[in-house]
Amino acid sequence: MAHTGKKIRAALLAVLPSLVGCGAAEPAAEVPVVAGDAELEADMRGVPIVMYMARWCPVCQRARGWLRDGGYQFVEVDVESDARAAAVLAIVNPRGSVPMFEIGGQVVIGFDPRLIRLVLERAVARRAARADQWVAAQ
Repeated sequence: MAHTGKKIRAALLAVLPSLVGCGAAEPAAEVPVVAGDAELEADMRGVPIVMYMARWCPVCQRARGWLRDGGYQFVEVDVESDARAAAVLAIVNPRGSVPMFEIGGQVVIGFDPRLIRLVLERAVARRAARADQWVAAQ
């Protein structure tokens, strides 16, 4: 069982795209929305997001505001009051930094709007590819 846990942890750590945590340097500037991307933006707003956060974290507060302002669907999980969330954070992000996001099956550590948008775009593309495969199989 421990061997499987190590494999899972190694796999999760291999896909972590960023190691920016609470109190780290400012994230990159936001990417402006290009005219004609209304459908993509709407699809991105439909991708579920889980934000692992702590109430005291100022970066988490900025991320919350950015997500709300963008109209994204998200759920906040406080790692200090939810033992299960704390366990997930410890496995996926041993540094324990917040915020950490789970977006369409991908993990983003730290708040970087450009990276979050990229992961959202990829999640939309994966959904579209799966839908195309399903239609082709019918």
